[in-house]
Amino acid sequence: MNFVESIFKAYDVRGISGEELTDEVARAYGRAAADCLPHKGPVIVGRDMRVDSESLAAAVIDGLTQQGRDVWDIGLVTTDMVYFAAGKFAETAGGIMVTASHNPGKYNGIKMVGHGSVPMGAANGLLDIKQKLVDDDFAPPAPNRGQVTKKTIHDDWVDQILTFMNLDALKPYHIAVDAGNGMGGAIFPHLGARLPLRWRKCTLSLTGRFLIT
Repeated sequence: MNFVESIFKAYDVRGISGEELTDEVARAYGRAAADCLPHKGPVIVGRDMRVDSESLAAAVIDGLTQQGRDVWDIGLVTTDMVYFAAGKFAETAGGIMVTASHNPGKYNGIKMVGHGSVPMGAANGLLDIKQKLVDDDFAPPAPNRGQVTKKTIHDDWVDQILTFMNLDALKPYHIAVDAGNGMGGAIFPHLGARLPLRWRKCTLSLTGRFLIT
């Protein structure tokens, strides 16, 4: 297929959304990832709040299910939550996150980990995915499309985070939480509800165009 090959970096895919990284490319990525993941089991898919992440994630899921892969759609999450889920749930084949991390709003991207949350980069699978797109070389679509199951992993993630903390040592401080309108704004309340702190929200709303409100 015709696409901007330079969007494939050493550890992920990143490009200008709608120009370099399109739904067509994301769908092809999903098909290639389905073919390249060596383990069986569902693939976890999450996304950030960028305005086009929902569409790109849907395209990735479409590509995965075309190839017969089941998908756990965990929705709006932080990148570390996809990595965590791929490590915690042994029955999964890996995880894909639609995000451009720190890049400006006009960009988007795709990150991927394999079974056990092993990172997948140029040295272990990402270039194989790229080559499938270059060659338009995918396995035929599966006779039975994979199934999509919506999952929520917030409680599991918070349980894990709390294992790193000594709650008895925390004093009941009154704090302000500024998530900069990023994904932390959607996730911190789940954690904050279980901390012995008084907290006040500040810029927790999700603004995919990176506007401070």
